[in-house]
Amino acid sequence: MRITDLLKKESIELNSPVSTKQGAIDKLIDLQAKAGNISDKNAYKKDILAREQMSSTAVGDGIAIPHAKSEAVRQPGLAAITAPNGVDYESMDGKPSNILFMIAAPNDGDLHLEVLSRLMTILMDEEFRRNLLAADTKEKFLKAIDEKEAEKFPHLGVGIHFVLTVGRPLVEGAKSYTDKDGNFIRPKDYPDGQPHADKDELYTEWKAQMEKFIAITGHKPTHIDSHHHVHLLPWHQEVAIRLAKEYDLPMRQRDQILDTYEYIRCDDRMYGDDANYDFVTQAFSVDEEALEFMCHPAYIDQRLYDMTSYCLPRMKELELILSPEIRKFIEDNNIELINFSNVKKIK
Repeated sequence: MRITDLLKKESIELNSPVSTKQGAIDKLIDLQAKAGNISDKNAYKKDILAREQMSSTAVGDGIAIPHAKSEAVRQPGLAAITAPNGVDYESMDGKPSNILFMIAAPNDGDLHLEVLSRLMTILMDEEFRRNLLAADTKEKFLKAIDEKEAEKFPHLGVGIHFVLTVGRPLVEGAKSYTDKDGNFIRPKDYPDGQPHADKDELYTEWKAQMEKFIAITGHKPTHIDSHHHVHLLPWHQEVAIRLAKEYDLPMRQRDQILDTYEYIRCDDRMYGDDANYDFVTQAFSVDEEALEFMCHPAYIDQRLYDMTSYCLPRMKELELILSPEIRKFIEDNNIELINFSNVKKIK
């Protein structure tokens, strides 16, 4: 899980004028509510203040991370403010806090401890803190966090999910996969239920998506895949393979079509009611050296809720793959968790 999975633009305020601990707490709670993370501001505030009574969550070096597990948490989330003039947050070092994150966590589990650990790991870097304070847009604030996480947690694999069937293309003017308003045509609106993109138009669009990924993250993705597996359609494979070789990347495959990286089969069968312990353990019990197990875990925010009907199953999948039972199965069977950065190149 990345910090930016929990931190949305709606829950960030830069250059906040708040100066008191109470004012900062109220502002952060308002941001949590704005992002849809909590259902009851008063109940959540009660739990935040109860945690503060134990000891101040201002840890020094201008950092404060108030947090609480609460029944009022609708979904795990983060809120953040920068306060250049400082907030008197009763820090142990006596200095004002100017970077404040608030963690909203449900009562079950220890998610807040994991998020707290990740935040503290990256916030110990003084230059990184200066970059956060200097950010004049929410996009720059989030980008700084993404880049720092990538540096501190290089083992975290993040691929590019090429899009062709939802939203709007980056490159305007394509005719083979856009409607009259310039949006991607949905699969159900094609005669056979599948997109058929012109190869040149598709290459231009997906290359633009690749370059935007690199511009935002500061590095290449670990691999290539796509929404609705459109890169694996026989008439699109040529473009996908071209980009995989151009950027020297492995690719999600059902059958081997890329000859530059070792083939790892993708098991993409888990969907809806198949998200259960028996299905996962059976999928892992295969006589293969490596397997990609595709799933859709997510914390649901307003944007995702508005985009897809597949919401509650995502939360169930997340709960399943993080469950103690699955972790024990992995440990007992000596299964090593890897990502596409571990896939070997074929010489």
